Amino acid sequence: MAAVLTPDQAYEKLKERFRLLSGLTGASSILYMDSMTAMRPGSDSDRSEQMMALASAGHMLVSEPVVADWLDQAESGRASFAPGDNMNLSLMRRSWTISTALPEALVREKTRLETEGNNLHTVHRDSGNWAAMKPIYQKAFALSRERAQIIKEKLGFTSAYEALLDEFSPGLRLATVEREFAVLEKVLPLMLAEAQERQAGQGQALPLGDVPVAQQKKLSIALARSLGFNEDKGILYSGNMHPLSGGTPDDSRMTTAYYKQDVLKGLYTTAHEAGHSLYEQATPAAWRYQPAGHTMGMDIHESQSMVIQFHACMIPEFIDYLAGQTQTFFKRPGDPALQVSNLAKHLFQVQPSFIRVNADELTYPAHIILRFNLEKALIEGAL
Repeated sequence: MAAVLTPDQAYEKLKERFRLLSGLTGASSILYMDSMTAMRPGSDSDRSEQMMALASAGHMLVSEPVVADWLDQAESGRASFAPGDNMNLSLMRRSWTISTALPEALVREKTRLETEGNNLHTVHRDSGNWAAMKPIYQKAFALSRERAQIIKEKLGFTSAYEALLDEFSPGLRLATVEREFAVLEKVLPLMLAEAQERQAGQGQALPLGDVPVAQQKKLSIALARSLGFNEDKGILYSGNMHPLSGGTPDDSRMTTAYYKQDVLKGLYTTAHEAGHSLYEQATPAAWRYQPAGHTMGMDIHESQSMVIQFHACMIPEFIDYLAGQTQTFFKRPGDPALQVSNLAKHLFQVQPSFIRVNADELTYPAHIILRFNLEKALIEGAL
C-alpha cells in the first residue's frame, strides 16, 4: 500500500518518474540514430537487445502499481493545478493507461521489429529486394493489429486504426481524416493536370550540372545554420540512409542525402530535417523532461518541417539568397543554371513520382492519401 500523499506531493513523484522515462526515451532515440549513421552491420542484434532493454525499463517505470496511486492522489487536487500541469497530468494518465494495457513482451517485440526492420530496409532499399523484408513485415503488421486492438478497447476508439492514428496524432479522429482527404482526392488530380499544362509552356529548366558531394555538404551545413540550427547541440550526418531527424532537444541528430545531379533535392532535404530539429531545439526548457514538453504528435512535427521546406525556403527572397550561395559554394559565379529563374523552375516543377520524400508540394499530399488508404486497409484486414 503506497503512502498517502497530498496532490502536490504525488504530482512531484510523478514528475520524477516521468523525468526518468524521458531519459530512457532520449537514450533510445540516440541509439537509434547511431544505428542509422555509425553502427556497423554486425552490431544489429546487440543494438536490438539494448533497445528492447530500454523499452522494458520504460514500460516498468510507468506501469508499476505505485504510479496508479500517485495519479489518483494528484488528480484529486487538479482543480488547483495550473493549465500546463493539468495537461501534463492528463498525458501521464494516458501513458499509464496504455502501458498497463500492453504486455511487456509485446512492447519488447515492437521495439525489436522497429530496430531490425529499419536496418533491413536500409540494406534492401537500393536493390529493391522487398521479398527479403516480407517475414518482418508480416510480423510487424500482425503485431500492429494486436496492439491497436488492445488500445482501442482500453480507450474506446471506433476502430483499431483510429487507435493507432490517435497515437500518431493525439486527438485526431478517423472521421476527420476521411472527410478532409475525400475533398483532396477530388481536387488534386485536377490541380495536377492544370499545373502540368501550365508548366509545359514555360520551357525546360537548365540542368543544374554535377556538383561534388563535398561542396554540397558544406552548403547543407551552412543552410542548416542559416535557418537557426544550433550546431553546439546537434549534428548533420549524410550517407546511404533515409533522411530523418532524431535524438533529443539538446542533442539533435539529423541525416540527409546528396545527389550529384540534383543539388536542390539534397539541400531541401536538409531544410526539411532542419525544420524537425528546430522544433525540438525550441521546445520549452521548463517542460523538457515531462510529457507536456514532448512532441504532441507527428502532424505537428511534420507541419514544422514543411513550413521550413515549402514556405520559408521557397519564397522569392530565399531563392535569391540560395542562388548566391550556390554560385559561391560551387565556385560557379554567374552560371545561368544557378540563377533565380532557373532554380525556381526546378523548385516549382510538378511531376508525379513514386517516392514520397522526393515529391513536390502538390503531389506530396497524394502520397499521404495513398499511404493512409493502404495502412487503413492493412490494419482492418481489407487489403
